[in-house]
Amino acid sequence: MIKSFTRFVAGPVILGVAALAFFAPGTSRAQNAVKPTFVIRVASIDTLMGHIFQVAKAIGREGEVQLAEALLKNFTGGGGIEGLDTKKPWGMYGKIGPGGIDSEGVLLLPISDQKKFLAFLEKLGQKAEEKKGIYTLNIDQSPFPLFFRFEKGYLWGTIRDEKSIDPATLPATEEFLAASKTGAMSLTFDFSSIPDEIKKMVVGQIEVAMGQAKEKANSEKNPIKRKGQLVGAEAAGKTIVQVMNEGGELALKMDLEKATNDLVMELSFSGKPGSLLAKDMASMGSRKGVSGGLVGPDSAYYLGMNFGLSESFAKLMSESYNQGVADALANETDEKKKEWGLKLSEAFRKLVSSGVVDYGADIRGPGANGKYNIIAAVGFPDARKLESVIRELRNEVPELAQVIQLDVAKTEKVTIHRIAVEPLPKEISDLVGNTPILVGFSDEALYFGLGSEGQKNIEKQAEMGKTAAPLFAFDMHLGNMVNIFSKTDPKMIAAAKKAFDGKSGSDLIEVKVASGEKLVVRASMRTQVIAFFSLLVPKQGEEPKRDQ
Repeated sequence: MIKSFTRFVAGPVILGVAALAFFAPGTSRAQNAVKPTFVIRVASIDTLMGHIFQVAKAIGREGEVQLAEALLKNFTGGGGIEGLDTKKPWGMYGKIGPGGIDSEGVLLLPISDQKKFLAFLEKLGQKAEEKKGIYTLNIDQSPFPLFFRFEKGYLWGTIRDEKSIDPATLPATEEFLAASKTGAMSLTFDFSSIPDEIKKMVVGQIEVAMGQAKEKANSEKNPIKRKGQLVGAEAAGKTIVQVMNEGGELALKMDLEKATNDLVMELSFSGKPGSLLAKDMASMGSRKGVSGGLVGPDSAYYLGMNFGLSESFAKLMSESYNQGVADALANETDEKKKEWGLKLSEAFRKLVSSGVVDYGADIRGPGANGKYNIIAAVGFPDARKLESVIRELRNEVPELAQVIQLDVAKTEKVTIHRIAVEPLPKEISDLVGNTPILVGFSDEALYFGLGSEGQKNIEKQAEMGKTAAPLFAFDMHLGNMVNIFSKTDPKMIAAAKKAFDGKSGSDLIEVKVASGEKLVVRASMRTQVIAFFSLLVPKQGEEPKRDQ
């Protein structure tokens, strides 16, 4: 089994260098010093095993990784790839050439003992010929010779031409493979280093695709759908072209942050300094929103969005809204309903035409009574205008006077009204209790509150107003949500108690999209969350629970 494992893993490691055939060097030494187009970084074997054991410990599966540890030790010991350094990270980098075939790539393997590694190659029937520090291998699976050298504690390998592993062109490994860049594993792609010849080819193909999409859209009979498809095709094409011409570094990194027990995946993208793309991303991150301050200290579930649509999409939404209102009013025969429909549509018009999505909702609790509170906010430019229309409508429609109670509370920032819905749907009353729905109107927002602290929450959020807010945010504290989820699976309460043990923040799942110098998408969850879900997995021989 050990020998089979060694062959299974060792083969791809050697062939990994051979796989650089697409990135074969064909450029000068000066060009080789240019920043790579792509970089792949992988943490050291010891670091990766440490991460695995940390996760295994969190879910109570330490024993199940012992076999993997034994195999890994054999992989880098007497029965495996001898001479590898398990304490250093791995890497690979390459550059796309103007012709594609003239691209280049270099693989970095950490080496602790050169002689042992060369002896290992001979065991595989691959004897390397050395000349002036350059080793050459001719591998059956590769149409080109493989070249490598030992430098700075690493094997640097490439194919076809050894110029790309000239010592003068090799990056400093301490900085190049720094832990902050590597994490557990990372991949970066630099759009700014793509040759102009390649960019022109890609842009040409995009323009052809845009033309085909527009031609197809023009065949759509519905004018709103036709314009939507045309705007979508135009926006998609322009965005891709802008990324190709003005894009900087795209980076994906995965890691386990030991200090917080966070499993993290982060995707980031930057524009060229001073470019329109970079300025657009900076402006995206500067917008304040009512969603920014909604997350409470006892938050169980939060969702928030704060971003602006492009000018073309905002215009399309406005035109679609106007057309929809006009059609609805044209089909209405009751003059009074038409009058109120027009007033309500006017109150929403500024919100729709603004092209800004600013919304947030937070479920908080549970409290001592097992119930939750819900607070939601929507950025609404004409909220006071809508409030005025509702006041008029309530006074004219007797049925509404029984449902809407005006001015139940008022501060300098917000006026709160009560909507009595009796009875509330069971799903909502089970969550928040049998409480009224509170609606608050301020100069810039519309607020909704449910639960025993609905009024207090609305007043607090209105006083806070707009604050810094990411483009998108999602938080879930599983420990606070199990009262809801346990209705379908009673095991969840016991699983949460065991996995989270009352430790604050250990139950957090989080996704955030923010913009500034970079556009960053970050998703994380604590290792205890994995433990929680593992406790819900039926054990061998146990029948899984099915929802009723």
